[in-house]
Amino acid sequence: MTTSKDAAPSGPAKPTPPDGLKPGGRSLWRRVTEAYSLRPDELLTLEYACRSRDRITEMRSELSGMDVMLHGSTGQLVVNPLIPEIRQHESHHAAMLARLRLADVDAGAQRGKANSQRENGKVRWLVPADANGATA
Repeated sequence: MTTSKDAAPSGPAKPTPPDGLKPGGRSLWRRVTEAYSLRPDELLTLEYACRSRDRITEMRSELSGMDVMLHGSTGQLVVNPLIPEIRQHESHHAAMLARLRLADVDAGAQRGKANSQRENGKVRWLVPADANGATA
């Protein structure tokens, strides 16, 4: 005999954001995990992207109160070291998101489903259909 406690859950529980994420990282985590079902390795990649988002936000905030050009050790003008550091983190952030290969929800992917590449191993890129059903 089964009781209501033994009943199957209505769906998989959404993973909770990792500890230490700031608002930007938590927001990214929530938006992705609400739209996609991710494997454990993908959740780790998403965590890296979320932490990178938070570092970028912190560095941009710090840079906003500083000069773009600073004086170097011998008095020469040099670009603020935060600028290339931000650029590097932005590149890392984009790479982590690209590694997830998330289908565009607005292009017809269903919420809560795994990305289209996993569902259909033959499809590499999701190509939206035009009004007549033809693909580009």
